[in-house]
Amino acid sequence: MKKILLICLLTGLFSFAQDVYQYKSGGRIFENERKLHRDDIENYFGHRKDIMKEYNAGKTKKTVGNILFYSGTTIFLCKFFSESLFPKKPTFVQTFYGPQSVSDLPKNNTLLYVGGAMAIIAIPIKIGYSKRIKNAVHLMNQELLNQKKEQSYNIEYNIIGNSNGVGIKMTF
Repeated sequence: MKKILLICLLTGLFSFAQDVYQYKSGGRIFENERKLHRDDIENYFGHRKDIMKEYNAGKTKKTVGNILFYSGTTIFLCKFFSESLFPKKPTFVQTFYGPQSVSDLPKNNTLLYVGGAMAIIAIPIKIGYSKRIKNAVHLMNQELLNQKKEQSYNIEYNIIGNSNGVGIKMTF
């Protein structure tokens, strides 16, 4: 009986310890298993500039990282496969000794280097965006916790008795 009473009394304390907003991979934010979109976050926390600054910085980093990574990878692969699949044919020049093969000019690998550099630069950028969004989610949960602390809860406990027995009544 004492254990049941203790569990009932402590249930109210543990219900406030949960994080309402959760970060999941890919920059997604969930509120009680419901995915929040950018508009929802702006509606809930548009008044808090620090939260919106962190969130927008994280989303911008994600976008820039994706653009650099996918465009760099595409440029690299297109240049690589264009040289592999469509090699240049050797050219011949007529000389006094007969036709001779002229070596091709050195290959221009600038696009390979640029594409590879873009993809490599994107990696730290893509790593950094999740930290920003996680920080924004932490600030969101702190804001919600502060709002809950400011509210006053009137919890009343009464002992009631009737012909069937004695009990405890909790009123919120």
